[in-house]
This record gives sequence, C-alpha cells and structure tokens, in this order.
Amino acid sequence: MKFQLSLGVAFAFLLSGCASSGAVAVSGADHGGKPVTNIAVVSDSVLADSVGIGLAAKGFLVSPAPSGSNAMSLLQQSQRQVLSESGFDGLLVVKSTNDDEGRPQNANAMIYSIETGMLITGVNWENGHGFGIRGSVTNQAMKVNQHEAAEDIAEELAKVIPR
Repeated sequence: MKFQLSLGVAFAFLLSGCASSGAVAVSGADHGGKPVTNIAVVSDSVLADSVGIGLAAKGFLVSPAPSGSNAMSLLQQSQRQVLSESGFDGLLVVKSTNDDEGRPQNANAMIYSIETGMLITGVNWENGHGFGIRGSVTNQAMKVNQHEAAEDIAEELAKVIPR
C-alpha cells in the first residue's frame, strides 16, 4: 500500500512539472466603437493565416491586408482610411516564435481598431512543455502544432472581439 501511495505522489510531482498549452485573452482600452466583423489579416506567418481561418469559421469576414504591408504602416491614419473605405473595421496582427522543431512556442494575437488605430483586444498564447527537455517524450506529448495553436487563439479572440 505504501508503494502505491508513493508511486501516486511521485506521478503527481511528475505531472506538475508539465504544462499544457494555454491562451489568455486581454482587453485593450474601452473600444466604444462600432462592432468588429470584417478583419484584415497582416499575413506574415502561417500562424497568422491560420488564426484568420479560425476567425472566419467563427463568423467573421476575414481577408488579407494589402500585399507587402506591415502592421506599423497599416496603423497609420492614411492606411487605416484606405482599409476603412474597403469595409474593414479590425486589423489582426499575430506575432509568434517557433521552437527548434517548428512548433509555435508562444504567440500574441492582437486586434486593432481600423477606426482609431487602438488595440481593442488580444490573446497571449503559450505552448505546453514537459520539463523543457528538447525531444523528451513529455515535451513532445505536451506541445501542440500550428493548427491547434491557431484554433486555441481564434477561439479566445472570438470570445472577446466586440460584435
């Protein structure tokens, strides 16, 4: 009986060293503007495109931002005016880092108001890890791929984007 109890305690400690992926939604300043339904995506990564696809699946209209543009240029008043005239009311910007195996390590997804250029909301996401040992079985089991990360991020964003 003592052996089973000790084994159970050891297993609990083993699992406490591991963490699954997770996303936390945050809100920017009080938006107070019109609802966000048509989102331009700054498409500079597979993860950004995948989050856009996830938002489209949740009922948002999603299109790529003009080719060759970046978030900083699109948040300038003149570019926001062009996006607004094209019917956009939100801009999705996703920044992420990948691990050595090509899986996302962490990401920030932000929705900016086309009307004001201010941050409306965002999501901070981090991949799971198992003891942090590269190539370990627990590390492999705890980490998710690009598709799963994008689903997590889109799910959390959809909850907090003002409609």
